[in-house]
Amino acid sequence: MKSKTLKILMLFITAFFIFIGNKKVFAESIHYNQLSGARGNLTVRIPGIGDYPVYVPENGNKNIALHYITNDAGDKAFCVEPEVLLRYTGNGGYTATELGAGVKINKRKVVLTPEQDEYLRATIYWGWDMAKEQNGKQFEYIQALVWETLGYPVLSMSGDLNLAEYNEIKAFINQQYKSHAPSWNKQHITVKAGESITLQDYKHIAHYLDFEPLTQSGWHVEKIYENKEGGAIKLTPSPEAKTGIFKLNPKGLPANYEATNLLYKNPVTQDVIVIKDPNFITGMLELSVQKEATLKLVKKDTEGHYVPNVTFEVSYYEDFSGTKWTYKTGEDGTVTIPKWKGSTVYVREIDVPDHLFISDEVKKVDFRYDRVNEVEFINPIRYELKLTKKDTAGNYVPGVTFEVCYYEDFSGTKYTYTTEKDGTVTIPNWARSNIQI
Repeated sequence: MKSKTLKILMLFITAFFIFIGNKKVFAESIHYNQLSGARGNLTVRIPGIGDYPVYVPENGNKNIALHYITNDAGDKAFCVEPEVLLRYTGNGGYTATELGAGVKINKRKVVLTPEQDEYLRATIYWGWDMAKEQNGKQFEYIQALVWETLGYPVLSMSGDLNLAEYNEIKAFINQQYKSHAPSWNKQHITVKAGESITLQDYKHIAHYLDFEPLTQSGWHVEKIYENKEGGAIKLTPSPEAKTGIFKLNPKGLPANYEATNLLYKNPVTQDVIVIKDPNFITGMLELSVQKEATLKLVKKDTEGHYVPNVTFEVSYYEDFSGTKWTYKTGEDGTVTIPKWKGSTVYVREIDVPDHLFISDEVKKVDFRYDRVNEVEFINPIRYELKLTKKDTAGNYVPGVTFEVCYYEDFSGTKYTYTTEKDGTVTIPNWARSNIQI
């Protein structure tokens, strides 16, 4: 909770004041020195007194200093009794109490109703804290609406102030004040990896939320539209998207914006209120990613031909100690298996056609969920070599020794084979198509 100490600072040459008979009565007005003040008049009805104008002096009026009321944390205070004189009290005399329904709000001892309490919070939050421009004119409109909420009707405005703008702000607050979360709040949503989902919000809240907790967790957030009917966002999980419960806070509030809910009372000067609610709007989503991967197994020989009828074994365990699944390539030399739930699998061959060597390799596949995960095995062909020896008369000659090598200069490993009785020798399982004899 914020500090309960009030300060009154004298700043610029401008102020609110109202005339009651010949007596000048100041109405509290808050400005920072960077804000441009509005110039003009507004008329409010004070119960039991009548209709009186509230003046915002022209630039040429140098006789009245602006009284800027704030607590020691710099929180802006709004007046709750425009008929009471604002006096400088040397930063003393104020008593802070919790603000809420049932509290006597001012010296007229008006009891704050639940409806007024709720509307005051919405007025200050939407009208000032979340305003696009926090200037003097905007502040005068919100101060007027605070008075009107507490039973001081605003009857007319002139100069820089006008009822059309004021009523437009009031209409926006009337639309928003009972909405504290988007339409999709607290939903559990599951999105398939690589796909997107669109969330509709008819309460105009999502536009004001900070989606950084989602983007930092691997979710892409895109605003589709925002209009008077509401808004929509599209969520797309990246391959690294995290699941969980995400709390979304309002965006645009200053870092030191902390919960404050106080009525400052003073027996000789204006009573004021400070309301700050960082949880006035919020959003929550429980998001899950349905990470179903697709695995495609491809078999080729060393000449680039796709090979059908090759059997693969797939397991979540590298040593294949757990459950195993077997899949066989089709006529195109491939087999595709969808809906894998895990993040990693291991693949090995367990059967190939006779003309190929079987691979002893185990391949690890780390799934990506935004694409087909293709694994290719390329195996050597089993070549068969038949050596034949004849003499010049065409007779087959047994007992002839040949030397075979993969290298033209015979510098590598050499293999010797001798023709049998029929003058031939057959050597299977050559892994290369080019040899030297």
